[in-house]
Amino acid sequence: MAQLALIRHGDLIGRELSPLGERQADQAGSWLRGRLGAGAVVRVLTSPAPRARKGASILCSHLGLTEPEEDPRLWSGPDGLPDSWEEDPEGLVDMVLERCREVELLVLLSHYEICASLPLRLSTRLGVQGRVPGGLSRGEGWWLDLDSLAWCVI
Repeated sequence: MAQLALIRHGDLIGRELSPLGERQADQAGSWLRGRLGAGAVVRVLTSPAPRARKGASILCSHLGLTEPEEDPRLWSGPDGLPDSWEEDPEGLVDMVLERCREVELLVLLSHYEICASLPLRLSTRLGVQGRVPGGLSRGEGWWLDLDSLAWCVI
């Protein structure tokens, strides 16, 4: 049973994760850990932005992983990288679905722009019926069960 967690980085001070942002990542990590069975295969992908990377590292500590994997396609916004998702949004959807087939839980930690647009793109591709989630506040996340095609808030 494949699951996808899409999490927006937490609260900031400047461009860095604040203590509140660290607590938000800690809470999301606890929530995710509570939904995993023993020995679950998990992969955490993060934007290379320091604020996202720090949050993803906190998530990894809850999920029994040493470090997240960076993917430049997950960096967005005005300080995004040249290879960010804006250059190939459907390629990002392809990558997410491919990686979901390899694991029981794929966690993506990213930024507002991706958290606002990826759920609709995934839902359209997968034929999800009903309400499609929109954007997320900092530190919030969406959970997609790829068997039932149901979204819920983390």
